Amino acid sequence: MTDMAKLLEMYWGRLLFLGFAVSLCVSSTYAQRIVGRVVDEQKQSIEQALIWLTSPMDSTLLAQTYSDEQGRFALPLGRGEATLHIRSMGYTPYKQSLLSTGEDMNLAEIILQNELGNLEALEVVAHKRQLLLSRRSGKLVFEVERSLDTQGSNALELVRKMPGMSIDEGSKTLRYSGRGNVLVLLNGKQTRMQEAELIALLRATPSSSIKEIELMTNPSVRYDAEGSGAALNVVFKRRTEHGYSLAANAGAAFWIHLRQNVDASANWQQGRLSLWGRYSHDLGASGYWYGGVRQQEGIGYETHSVDTDRRGYYSGAVGAEYRLSDRHRVLLELSGNLMSGPGDIQTHNYISDLATQTPLYSIYSESNYLSQRTDRYTLSSSYAYASDDKHRLILDFDYSRFSGASHIEQPNTFYNRSGGVDSLGKYQSRGVRLFDLYGLSMTYEQPLFGGKLSSGVKYSVVTSKNGYRREEFSAGGAYLLDAKASNDFDYDEYIGSAYLLYERPIGERWRISAGARLEHTTTRTHLHLLDIRSHKYNPTDRGYLDLFPSASLAYDLGSAGALSLSVGRRIDRPQYASLNPIDEALDGLSSWRGNPFLKPQKMWRAELGWQYRQANLSASWSHTSDYFVSVLDTIAGGRTITTPMNLGAQRQLNFSASQGIEFGRGWQAMLSANVFWQENQLAYSPTRLFRLSRWGANATAQLSMSLMWGIRGELLGSYHTRRLGGSTDISAAMGRVDLSLQRSFVGDRLSIKLGLSDALWSSHWNGINRNDAFTLQAYGYSESRLLSINIGYQIGSGRHDRQRTSGIEAEQSRL
Repeated sequence: MTDMAKLLEMYWGRLLFLGFAVSLCVSSTYAQRIVGRVVDEQKQSIEQALIWLTSPMDSTLLAQTYSDEQGRFALPLGRGEATLHIRSMGYTPYKQSLLSTGEDMNLAEIILQNELGNLEALEVVAHKRQLLLSRRSGKLVFEVERSLDTQGSNALELVRKMPGMSIDEGSKTLRYSGRGNVLVLLNGKQTRMQEAELIALLRATPSSSIKEIELMTNPSVRYDAEGSGAALNVVFKRRTEHGYSLAANAGAAFWIHLRQNVDASANWQQGRLSLWGRYSHDLGASGYWYGGVRQQEGIGYETHSVDTDRRGYYSGAVGAEYRLSDRHRVLLELSGNLMSGPGDIQTHNYISDLATQTPLYSIYSESNYLSQRTDRYTLSSSYAYASDDKHRLILDFDYSRFSGASHIEQPNTFYNRSGGVDSLGKYQSRGVRLFDLYGLSMTYEQPLFGGKLSSGVKYSVVTSKNGYRREEFSAGGAYLLDAKASNDFDYDEYIGSAYLLYERPIGERWRISAGARLEHTTTRTHLHLLDIRSHKYNPTDRGYLDLFPSASLAYDLGSAGALSLSVGRRIDRPQYASLNPIDEALDGLSSWRGNPFLKPQKMWRAELGWQYRQANLSASWSHTSDYFVSVLDTIAGGRTITTPMNLGAQRQLNFSASQGIEFGRGWQAMLSANVFWQENQLAYSPTRLFRLSRWGANATAQLSMSLMWGIRGELLGSYHTRRLGGSTDISAAMGRVDLSLQRSFVGDRLSIKLGLSDALWSSHWNGINRNDAFTLQAYGYSESRLLSINIGYQIGSGRHDRQRTSGIEAEQSRL
């Protein structure tokens, strides 16, 4: 580590808080002010309305600001006369003359009229509020509460319906417009799970507990710089009820295996105290079928696997909030997720001579998961202060513990070309993982020079201990430790960050936002091989400092909509399991090996967007350096080993569009499409260079219908064209169709929903990977077609509380 890096590490915390203290000192105060709240005709808050004061004598601009998410605003106001102006897209401009006496002035609620006017406008606005997708503050928001998916579905299915999003079932990863490394936040907290476990967790999270899902393609510096593909924030419902509310849902789904799900929630409020809790589980088995054909050096390797996952998924949370006063509040929440249960994978490998088409031998492999368990518990605490003049302070402390353990028995049977048993091999593996995460953060917002200055600091610590043991079954009938293939791997990470963000309107139509985030990362690794003679790696500690700027510019076109331009820099740090250099067998012919020298990949993205009512268009360009690639390499005996490496760069050009359409009362559609060009520049070695590029596209159509007898229906269709993958692989086209019907009874308290997912059973993944070493054709599909029924009942009513994020949200996605 250089002397400069050591000095930064030594004084990093002091520098962060010194910079934060300086930002607190930069403020602008006024003796008098005007406050109010901007709402529509249904008394719903209007966010990002432009508010400004002018002099009635010469129209000189005196002050300006934007309304916040609650529609509130505050402006400095001196003595004398002034004219208040308010403008928001889709509403008639508002103007009011004011006469200040030198005291604070509270205008309470200011109602903006819809620009269409009269009763017809009110009807259009009412319908408009039921559309499932909206854009707010640069985020594309899926309003889950307005969908039938609030009953009997899960977070994974909701994410699948987001424009541009797809799920690679083969690699168990989320993708946005063909790109991986999608950052997932659950109520602002990352999950600290492997991508396959994250997919399972999303599947286990009931949709009834979700308020909305936010998609951010170019997040501001308020958010941690992690996640180059996109950022998804799953926002849970949190209600403060005057009294209590209860809701419960039970359901079952079946096609090949039977699954059963239950979720329940409770809320209670008395005075300043609010309490809430939720619980859910999803039990049963799920089937997966996958395989492929690999051709290498004149030999063919054909593989077919049947995978049955019998894990049960459980999640829950309890929390409390106490409002000390109208300006102060404290919050405490404990949440947990558990995945536990057996499973098994049966794999047949057929090896043949390609020239003569004659079989050589075959292998039957099993992976019997005798036990597997994953736990995640998080304790979140928060203190918030908010004044009427938009000064806000938030302090967060969060602690999370993640643990995982598995015991897998893996017998292999080798057959000769005549079909007789040639040899037997049997071994078992045991793996353990333990992670502790701590996060402390502080953010502050204040008015400054007619705009808003936001600043924050954060410090997070991750300590992890990982163990892997491989044991061979001996002739004596006992398992013996294979020391060469067993290890302990510890990884610690320390990240300190600070950011400054300034936002303000310029004139009546322009709005600018600019900021920078500074992050310093220190990592320490320790590898202990049980057989010291096979020690090949001596990873060194690392420390690096990165700057992540972001800027955006917006222009209000009035009745023609709004334009926006944004640019930002992001980073993807390696998943912790990708750093462990021990070989982990997957079956009789393939294994996985981590890379302790894997570096973070970094990306620049620029995006231009246009919004007009329910239409959204955007074009973006991104460039990723030190690009991650999972390299499938061949070794002796026809075996393969997969290792993550930094091999080059990736470029992508993306065009996206979405449009909401109404067909009359109760009928509406949301159409979205993404067209993208992707180029992968890979350097496996100085002589093995690949440069592949390809166009791809995906489209989603969702139709909501009001049918006879009070029945509501939804139809969802999605399609993905042939597209380039993460390296030299090309994925085939695929699509799916989902159907659902729902009927409510007893004053909408009781509801029954019938659903059929992937009705055509067409959500199959197929692809080909061809390079100078081998050719691999792969296929796969899952038990995605399910016939389901759900029955729910709820009592009570209330309002949603403001959500918070956690101080360790940026570290939890890489576990």
